[in-house]
Amino acid sequence: MRRLLPRLLPALLPLAFLLWTGVRGVDFQKHWDERQMVLVVRDSIEEGRRNPGWYHYPSMCFRLARAALWPKVLAGASTDQLVEETKKWRYRLRVRTVFLVVSALALLWVYGALLAAGRSVAEALLAAGILATSWQWTYHARWFAPDAVTAQFGALALLGLALAEVSGRRSGLWIAALGAGLATATKYTGGVFLFPALIAAWRGAGRDRTTGERRRDVLAALVLFGGTFLAVTPGALVETARFLEDVRFEMTHYREMGHYGHTVEPGLGLAARMVRFVARDLASPSEAASLAAVGLALVGALAFARRRPRLLALWLVGPTLLFLTLTSQRVLFVRNLLPLLPLLAILAAIGVGTLAARLSRRAGPALVLAGGALLVAPGVPFNLRAAESIRRFDALDPARDLAAWMRAHPDRVVLARPSVADALGRLEAPPPARVDRHDPDVELVAFTIDDHPAPGRLPSNVPGRTVAWFGPRDVDLEYYTAWLEPWIFLVPLERAESWNVFERPKDD
Repeated sequence: MRRLLPRLLPALLPLAFLLWTGVRGVDFQKHWDERQMVLVVRDSIEEGRRNPGWYHYPSMCFRLARAALWPKVLAGASTDQLVEETKKWRYRLRVRTVFLVVSALALLWVYGALLAAGRSVAEALLAAGILATSWQWTYHARWFAPDAVTAQFGALALLGLALAEVSGRRSGLWIAALGAGLATATKYTGGVFLFPALIAAWRGAGRDRTTGERRRDVLAALVLFGGTFLAVTPGALVETARFLEDVRFEMTHYREMGHYGHTVEPGLGLAARMVRFVARDLASPSEAASLAAVGLALVGALAFARRRPRLLALWLVGPTLLFLTLTSQRVLFVRNLLPLLPLLAILAAIGVGTLAARLSRRAGPALVLAGGALLVAPGVPFNLRAAESIRRFDALDPARDLAAWMRAHPDRVVLARPSVADALGRLEAPPPARVDRHDPDVELVAFTIDDHPAPGRLPSNVPGRTVAWFGPRDVDLEYYTAWLEPWIFLVPLERAESWNVFERPKDD
């Protein structure tokens, strides 16, 4: 323990950064799913139920949201007082904070997985730093939603696989099965992490075994997985009919119905869009740093394949199955791709370590940290600014920021839609903007959600399609375009026309 503790202490630095920026930005505006989730909690309290009676998600989110009421419960609050508490904004902030803290544990699991795999503290610190400075991870972790929590339990499964494969500890198998069970109890797609746990159980924790022993280990992993899932979501047994009905609805929702501006066509085109998100946005708010992380992850995978091919194969199973599953659906929420980030961070750190060792074995750790700084540096100021833009929401003025942009680009002719024109008109010295879409000089259109007749039909998942956008950085507008935020979009005229900004969209 005396030797282990100093190796674990560096992980507290990225963990503290993630929690700091996360908490600073936790008071963002409304989230689409929160109202339904709060109602589920409130109804369960009023009716004295221990289960949610709602299974579009498994019950981990419900349990965490109920846990946010523990301070009131311990203080002796009555049922009516607990119900009233769920109606307050501070309750939502407390729930978001609980989700943030639970999601942040992924940094520790990634850090530990690299140490368990025999990699250096510098590499482990870098992997944790990539997670801590990923804007996609930070803002999703604040949400009252299952995805970052699912990814965190997936990272726990990766740690268990490393312990089982490298150290030969059977306890690693149980950690992997436990992580898979908790991930599935958070979101059904988390079940992909069960498969590598079963493979590891069959192959053995670093020792030769009989077929009977292999079967017992596989059975034990299945029992632990199933028991964990049912401990969190007992409604699967208690309210089986309702459980199956809700699960079938979500399967239809994702595979057939689609979802407003997030509807996509499954197949290779969808796979390409997902790869683009992972490559240019997932690891860092800087496109260059994100692309570099992906390139380094490929280097790391090739290098690690030579030293520990079995562990690499086990690590790849869950994320690969998740990716393939998502390509068969008609809904693309990029938050579903968050479970890919822990492994991406691990492999990118190994890639940096591999290149550093090639350059100089003596200076290897220093080179890892120096190279890693280039990956995480863009995310540090960006996440700090993003958190402050949320914290100082009332002081933000998107119209003022648009005006500054227009003055800095006097050669770009902007058409201001009604809500934007009104906001610009309230400024002391508004920049010149056009209001006639047929003006031949118009190149760009500035508009808000209020200018669109059907915000839910505004296409999402459109990276690079906006010239700029102004407002709080609590969500990535290019992937969640229909979010009800006071943003100002600035897009090319042709794009605004294709988005039906000027005319009411036709019914499908």
